[in-house]
Amino acid sequence: MYEDILEEIATELISSKQLYQSNYGLLSGLTGSALFFEEYGKLRKDYAIHAEDFVEEAFLSIANKKPYAPYCAGISGACAGIDFLYRHQYEDDEMPFDFVDAEIDDYLYRAYTELLQKGNLDFLHGAVGMGFYYLERIKSGQGSFREQTDLLLRHLQEHAIWEGKHVKWSQGGEGKGFNISLSHGMSSIIVLLSKLLENGGSDKVDIKELLQGAVHYILDQEIDASQYGSLFPYASKENGDIKMSRLAWCYGDLGIGIGLLSAAKALADPSLQHKALAIFDFCANRRDLAENMVSDTSICHGTSGIAVIYHDLYLKTGNQRYQETAQYWLEQTVKLYREKKIFYLMDQDQYDTQRMSLLEGKAGVGLVLLNVHFNVSSGWPGFLLL
Repeated sequence: MYEDILEEIATELISSKQLYQSNYGLLSGLTGSALFFEEYGKLRKDYAIHAEDFVEEAFLSIANKKPYAPYCAGISGACAGIDFLYRHQYEDDEMPFDFVDAEIDDYLYRAYTELLQKGNLDFLHGAVGMGFYYLERIKSGQGSFREQTDLLLRHLQEHAIWEGKHVKWSQGGEGKGFNISLSHGMSSIIVLLSKLLENGGSDKVDIKELLQGAVHYILDQEIDASQYGSLFPYASKENGDIKMSRLAWCYGDLGIGIGLLSAAKALADPSLQHKALAIFDFCANRRDLAENMVSDTSICHGTSGIAVIYHDLYLKTGNQRYQETAQYWLEQTVKLYREKKIFYLMDQDQYDTQRMSLLEGKAGVGLVLLNVHFNVSSGWPGFLLL
């Protein structure tokens, strides 16, 4: 049924490879395309070789282009993605992250400390995303990288704004406001704290205290859904002008639910898990695209992101309602794809019909089709904090 779309995406990715030579990113460029071809190769073995081609292109791009560190478009995310392919797909016998040399390690550390000095706690483009890269190094058995995650934890401890039992962090430094989203704000911090707690914690910082404080803050952000149409606002209440949040991976109820579900697991808190699932249950009924500001196929703020979230929930819970919801949003993805509504450019009120990346384009759409419809998955949704 959807084979023609996968074939079209594969063909376009191959033909556009040269255009993306300067973008080695996991979520924005060549590394994400490599993930698509590795997954597609499980259905079409003749396409598997292209995964290796894109990895080689990513290596060449990292070596020859201007270095950039953050997770979405930078070296940290690319290295996490390439190692994932080596460990989980190619079953390579070399040591984890063996391809990352001392020069790259030094560059990433310098960039990481600079982001922390600027107070940039963004997941996609800041220090929090790089924290997930260092977590992957720890999970692979390289415990020395706890020094890097402890650096972030100390920053969070020192810059925490406590209000009773609530804790929050300013976005981009003091006085810059607060962000509760998964893509750029507090929800991604909650996921990182949860996973660090589950993977050995820290003897430098009380992660559990910070995590519980952040959860209390997020829960206090809830608004009246009968009035606004969503359970949580687009921006934090402190920013004023409370507005309904879109239905999407990037901002709104779904990302907050992902953060709370991760925290519930790390804290072994059944009541918090119940709350998180109640958020997803509510959102499963939000199906009007225009009303919920769903305009395109992208993972970031479109239909395929919603589909993969609910499919992941189904795999974790066995709840058939979540799989039915995932299927609904997959069908909407196919509809919008055939209408060439790939990525909506809000400021221009038009669509980028040729965007190819994992997060915002056709590689992501293809991965979600493979994941939800064809049940092909190696765990790549973890790169989206699922």
